Amino acid sequence: MNTVSVVIASYNPVWEWLQETLSSCIGVDELLIGDDGSTPPIDMALYEIPQVDRFEVHRRSVNAGCFNTVNRIVKESRCDFISAQADDDTFEADAFQKILKVVRESQADVVHFPCMYYGKIQGPFGANPQPTFNATYCGNNIYGASFFRKSMWEFLGGFKDIVGGDWDFWLRALKSGFTFQYVPQFGARFRVSERSWFEKELQEKGRVRINAGVRASVDAWTKIYEPAKAKIGV
Repeated sequence: MNTVSVVIASYNPVWEWLQETLSSCIGVDELLIGDDGSTPPIDMALYEIPQVDRFEVHRRSVNAGCFNTVNRIVKESRCDFISAQADDDTFEADAFQKILKVVRESQADVVHFPCMYYGKIQGPFGANPQPTFNATYCGNNIYGASFFRKSMWEFLGGFKDIVGGDWDFWLRALKSGFTFQYVPQFGARFRVSERSWFEKELQEKGRVRINAGVRASVDAWTKIYEPAKAKIGV
């Protein structure tokens, strides 16, 4: 049976929102927080922590970026499957327990499920049972806090610290032939606010530049991956 972890990268969190995130992680084996140079540092004595076999906070004195922080704490994980959750989003209690059951028994490399946007944007996201590389290259439809195998993360070399880094990660996984299993449960609530890293970058760069950056990263990966794939006869 697979073990399951949730890792949370956080920078100057809103106390109530991070508490909601932590409280929604019931049932996982491991909960790891990466404090990415918050000022002041996150004081976990203020928070109520759900019962897990392993809970740790990893702190940095300087801000290194969202996905750099995710990579750092994923590296420390001891579990088979990992979800990289945001510090202001929450899992949905009943649906999350059903998803965890699937993850623990899954033979796939990614277990994904839809979420509901709320706040600045409202509505469903990620309800795509069979993602393909070509369709996902045109636009991401995989929820960022879906579960992935640590072994897959190691093969891919982790996340790139770019806007849309989860989209880039799913694309490289699809291109590499990793398997995706869909759970038709709205398993999380995705808060869209001016505070979020993506929203800030969206305002600054615009969606066209963000999309171009992700696709350039994936194209570069393909140029490296395809020759290596041919050599080993995959």
